[in-house]
Amino acid sequence: MDKGFDPYWEWLRIPTDRRPPTHYELLELPAFETNTERIREAATRRMAEILRYRLGEHAGESRRLQNDISRALNCLSDSAQKQRYDIQLRAGRPGDAASAPPPIVQAYLHAEAGAAPTGRSPSPGWTSLPESFGPYRIERTLGEGAMGTVYLARDTKLGRQVAIKVPFGNLDERSEWLERFRRECRATALFNHPNLCTVYEAGQVDGWPYLAMAYIEGRSLAEWSGRPMPARQAASLVMKVARGMSEAHRLGVLHRDL
Repeated sequence: MDKGFDPYWEWLRIPTDRRPPTHYELLELPAFETNTERIREAATRRMAEILRYRLGEHAGESRRLQNDISRALNCLSDSAQKQRYDIQLRAGRPGDAASAPPPIVQAYLHAEAGAAPTGRSPSPGWTSLPESFGPYRIERTLGEGAMGTVYLARDTKLGRQVAIKVPFGNLDERSEWLERFRRECRATALFNHPNLCTVYEAGQVDGWPYLAMAYIEGRSLAEWSGRPMPARQAASLVMKVARGMSEAHRLGVLHRDL
């Protein structure tokens, strides 16, 4: 892989002096765009550009930018999150001046990257968790998806490893984001199939909503798809995914980002 490769510039034409880009810059939108339909269209267009590179030597960069675009869309299409983000953005970059963001915006950008800023304890709305989380002991981060961060944890009551998912964004009880996460919890709790992940429980610890699932060790689907494999093995993999999705569809659950 080319260590000098810059996906922000090569694929999205975002110059180095605009790093990290705002959500609007990432989606190639005017700052503080208010039209939700335009925001969704811009995210769809950007995602299509990035998906062209999902295989091959730059697959990792493609996955990271896909997550960035998903987070930008989720923030800007949720009215409460967008309002808070816009306030912070105006404070950090008035007008079109490319000034350094003040601490409040730096803190927000740290949270977007999945880490609480230096000197601040984790609290609802940030995606970094304390080591002790209810009955679970957080061991490490497994990855990020469109809606949140997934951690490897140990259930101290039952002595087993689990995957804990915590949502990004605005965790206010009235937020659309939190309601989407609750719908995901209810939907996945219906699953009882060898090709679908088992849900153990959903709950809340000190204001943090979470979903506890079975921890399945191995490679992600993205890692499998980024390398050649024998035809029989590929067919077996696709069959397992199809069986799992068929069961989900039978239960009325649609996996929107597969």
